[in-house]
Amino acid sequence: MLEKLDIKDRKILAELDMNARQPMTILSKSVGLSRQVVEYRIKKLEQKGIITGYVGWYNSLKLGYNHCRIFLNLKNIDRTTESKLIDYLKNIEEIVWLSWNEGKWDIGISIIVKSVNKLNEIYQKIILNYSNYIEDTQISFLIKKYYLTHKYLMFDKKNVYPYYENYNDGNVFIPDEKEQLIISLIRNNAKISLLNLSKKCNIDIKTARNKLNKLYNKNIILGYRALIDTTKLGLYNYHIFFTFDNMNPKKEKRVINFIKKHPYSIEIMQSIGKPDLDCSMLFRNHFDLHMFMKEFRFLFSDIYRNHRFKMITKVYKDT
Repeated sequence: MLEKLDIKDRKILAELDMNARQPMTILSKSVGLSRQVVEYRIKKLEQKGIITGYVGWYNSLKLGYNHCRIFLNLKNIDRTTESKLIDYLKNIEEIVWLSWNEGKWDIGISIIVKSVNKLNEIYQKIILNYSNYIEDTQISFLIKKYYLTHKYLMFDKKNVYPYYENYNDGNVFIPDEKEQLIISLIRNNAKISLLNLSKKCNIDIKTARNKLNKLYNKNIILGYRALIDTTKLGLYNYHIFFTFDNMNPKKEKRVINFIKKHPYSIEIMQSIGKPDLDCSMLFRNHFDLHMFMKEFRFLFSDIYRNHRFKMITKVYKDT
């Protein structure tokens, strides 16, 4: 059943999407409702499964990690083997994203590792254990990722919407033990209180606040966001893989800016390896995707060669 949101619920979601840690007094003032009413509405959004959690986006590349994506196409696989493969992949600690898709690739995997040797070890084990069921693979290394806000919730062409960049500017940040723990805790629960954060880190509240602010100011912690199940709103995640001709930095920037401003764009990825560029967009159906790509091809006819897509039908892991 699709949920219909009134303007206040949309405003609440938009605010939590931009900053899930903002004080309730500020949030309620922005929405124009009392604190009690806002808290009630948030609880209802959580109960309906529209809000599924609160996460802290962090800059894995600036911490010196390699962010690799592996895509798999499968063959001759039955339900039992598929289930075993999914369970096997879910239990690999370094895998932070695992999805089943319709379209170009059956399975999408994101892996974060410090060592390329560790990545190769994980990849070779996957191939070794399931070589009879893997038709094709593709690997790419992320060099920059844009996390975009859910602009469609309260879209206005006049607004400039914030976004977050996961990239390594050449200066790797090495956190101390407490900072590493804070990153881990915030990553899985962006709304954790300073009191609980300080207790779990065994430090006082002032130190916890200072370390959290330091990580934010150093662009290690990028933002605090609500996780929104867009399928409850009738929107599905389409991942588009682009191939271009005659691309250069100026033209690439033009493409990225176009996608960034689109109300239904949520991520943009630049990688070493295929594809040339890819993005995640929210659409109601394939027809909406078709209309977007028709506009895109006209606007960028000088560089567009082709595209492929996958629609994410199930997310098995997102950490």
